[in-house]
Amino acid sequence: MTAIFITQPGSYLKAKYHYFQVFQQNKLCLQIHSSQVSQITLFDNCRLQSQAASLAESLAIPVLFLDNQGNYLGRLQLESQHSAKYFQQQIKRTQNLNFTKTIAESIVRAYLHNCCVVLFHLTANHSTPKVEIAMEMLDLLIDDLPMADSIHALREYSTTGASLYYQSITELLAKAFNFQCTCRPHFDSIKSVLRLGNALLNQTIYGFVQSAGLNPNFGSLHLYCQDELSLIEDFALEFRPFLVDELVATLAISQILTPDDFTQPTKQGVISLHPAALKKFINHWQAKLQTEVTHLYAEKLSYRCCLEWQVREYIAYLLGDTEFYRPMLLKWNADTAISPISKQPKEQRVLVKL
Repeated sequence: MTAIFITQPGSYLKAKYHYFQVFQQNKLCLQIHSSQVSQITLFDNCRLQSQAASLAESLAIPVLFLDNQGNYLGRLQLESQHSAKYFQQQIKRTQNLNFTKTIAESIVRAYLHNCCVVLFHLTANHSTPKVEIAMEMLDLLIDDLPMADSIHALREYSTTGASLYYQSITELLAKAFNFQCTCRPHFDSIKSVLRLGNALLNQTIYGFVQSAGLNPNFGSLHLYCQDELSLIEDFALEFRPFLVDELVATLAISQILTPDDFTQPTKQGVISLHPAALKKFINHWQAKLQTEVTHLYAEKLSYRCCLEWQVREYIAYLLGDTEFYRPMLLKWNADTAISPISKQPKEQRVLVKL
């Protein structure tokens, strides 16, 4: 299956018979049968013609509109034959506080764990005190997680972990991009490419959720968050550290993405990737999704298949076929699943709730 990304300003998507056609400067540059298309994303100043919209809607192909900073502009609303398949089960289960709390705790635990593993991978040969402290605190949050007695408390754990984690990630990315500091506009450059990666991740998850017959508005951890597709956000939290953050860091460290790939700030302070750099990032994003990894419960899978696997894991728990939801957990390394933090004696740190 193919994901269509239309990035060049002035491009547009048409449909002829059962084929999608991408035109740039009124010249046909891509034609693909609709049965081979999994999702469509259009960026700034790219148009979706009515025939293409009708064809996408008839086949329940997700269509997303983004600006070049990865900000959400809109989505083609789909009335899929699959959309109501598990709707009643979702409504019933989200009214069960034990169900929502159990699955939310699994997701937060996976998020904190995966953040810690990504920091470890990125700093294996050149750790910093800030990263080491962040990893220790993330470990403490994981240990303390059973103390969270509500969804709100679990979101606080997630928010605290994210704050610790992104302080370290931002510092690492600033060094990788050779920025002298994380002040504006450098911080805005980092934020824009992370936001773009998050948007692409959410769109990929949306496709799997929609095709599986789940309503994307009925999650657990983000159930009461406004302006979010809560189930999409739940899944994205597990995968964001290693699919988005680690990818951006790898591209920066290897100089595949450099400061020259970003536009100068506009009068409004907006920074984005140049069109060629945007296309380059999307190519690496697609390659990342095809990368194989050892899944804890399913052996070797591509990251794309891992996303689909987690949707099936959720459905199994939703229907009561399994006792709990098993999230996506990264391995520390090939030989052990034990945190390297515990191997070295260090000053004891304690979490204190105020």
